[in-house]
Amino acid sequence: MGDFNGENYEDKFLGDLVTFVAGDKFQTMFETFFLEHAMEFSNEEEHQLRYYELYQEFHDMFDEQLAQFCDSLNLTQAEFMKKCRAASSKDEKANHYITILLGSVEYETFVKLMKIMRPVAEARAQASATKAGKADGKEEAGSKGSGSS
Repeated sequence: MGDFNGENYEDKFLGDLVTFVAGDKFQTMFETFFLEHAMEFSNEEEHQLRYYELYQEFHDMFDEQLAQFCDSLNLTQAEFMKKCRAASSKDEKANHYITILLGSVEYETFVKLMKIMRPVAEARAQASATKAGKADGKEEAGSKGSGSS
């Protein structure tokens, strides 16, 4: 998405927004959501109804996070959008960031992102299964040896 350091933006509002979005709470919440649901997405052309249900859940989470950001600055949603437009018109880097941020909540972008995240989710699931299998193997080996005394 570009420069994630809020201090690198001249516009204080945009710097605060970048810092908020790049923060651990925001990032962890959405990464967790993507990884929990990405394996439900396939590369088939036809979209399942479940995709839209997940999109709505994602969109609600995103709206809630932006509402928290706006509340922290005592802004209404209309004021937030006005500040985004103002920052975008003054600074090309700000325009790029805001365009990507707000574009990420469009349905088609969401589906593409979930499909991109699917291999990551599969790799993590595989790693967890392998780790669990090794742990189970150690427990079984330990219990076999302790019963023969």
